Amino acid sequence: MGEWLTRRGVEYLVKPRIRVDRSGKRRRLEPDFLVPDEHLLIEVNGCFVHGCPECYGGHGSTSVRSRDERRLAELRKAGYEVEVVWEHELEALGA
Repeated sequence: MGEWLTRRGVEYLVKPRIRVDRSGKRRRLEPDFLVPDEHLLIEVNGCFVHGCPECYGGHGSTSVRSRDERRLAELRKAGYEVEVVWEHELEALGA
């Protein structure tokens, strides 16, 4: 994914530390990529582990899916746009 962003001239950070609030407590999350100019976070999910709806019909671990949903909601609440890229989509992107 990083090479794909670089080829398009996009400046990005890998595994940035993002501070979010959860139930009044400060917490730090590390999404896969941050495109600072667009306030965009990109999460790259493995199809098997995260239960890709296209590859596995969403039949991954419910605890992993629940955690993913919470993380995405926290990051969006912190003011970021969040995109999820599935492992199988990387090939289509040439990433």
